[in-house]
Amino acid sequence: MQEVPTSIRLPASFLERAEALVPKLNKLADYEALGRVTRHKVLRLAVARGLEAIERKLQRRSARRNK
Repeated sequence: MQEVPTSIRLPASFLERAEALVPKLNKLADYEALGRVTRHKVLRLAVARGLEAIERKLQRRSARRNK
């Protein structure tokens, strides 16, 4: 997947929450494939998982309407 630089404004609380997750995720074997977890990686993961959640929700709604 090609990466494209982007810039978005986030509430400070989002950045604080992401930063708080860094040491916790670095202790979990599930995240070893990411290498050293950073705030940047936490935010990328949050965006990816958030997009997946939105897409699933829309698919469920579409499936219900098609019944």
